Amino acid sequence: LFRSGTAYSFGDENKVIKITIDESEARAANHLKNKTLKYVIPIYDVFKFKTEGMNKWYGIIEGKASKISNQDKMYFDMYRNLILQNLNLDVEDVAVNSPWKLPWPEIKKRVLKNTKPDPDEHNVAKEGFQFLENLEFDKLLGELVENEIEYFDVHAGNFMSYRGRFVLVDLGGDSVSPGAIPNILEKRK
Repeated sequence: LFRSGTAYSFGDENKVIKITIDESEARAANHLKNKTLKYVIPIYDVFKFKTEGMNKWYGIIEGKASKISNQDKMYFDMYRNLILQNLNLDVEDVAVNSPWKLPWPEIKKRVLKNTKPDPDEHNVAKEGFQFLENLEFDKLLGELVENEIEYFDVHAGNFMSYRGRFVLVDLGGDSVSPGAIPNILEKRK
């Protein structure tokens, strides 16, 4: 099922319009619209297009971000995988709750404890936490929790750089939030 969105320039050099059919993203973006956040791309407007058929199309006006390096993407995903493999969470719990909702110190404690028997893996885990904390990923996760966003879709493709800071640019992927479905776009004069 296609759900990811695509961002397009539209004449404002500081903003893009993202088109998506991911309702969870539209709801989360609507919930965060006009909030001043450090680790989520600024969201200026969210709306639903008047469409017919099965797919509902949404538009999100957000800040224009820059790509992060391929090397940073590679390391991010590698360390993310290491964390997920060593959290030792109940399979049923992971299916219902995002592991990224856990407090960062708890994630760190579990992974370092579970990698301790293998000195090489333990060292890689320590390097990984240092890398992710340098990106302030731990603070990003905390900001999502503070704003009632339960985020599941953690991978390097959903993060970019905005004004020199590592930020989340894709709030979809079955995220859970108290956000409402956006209103249908009215003709703007």
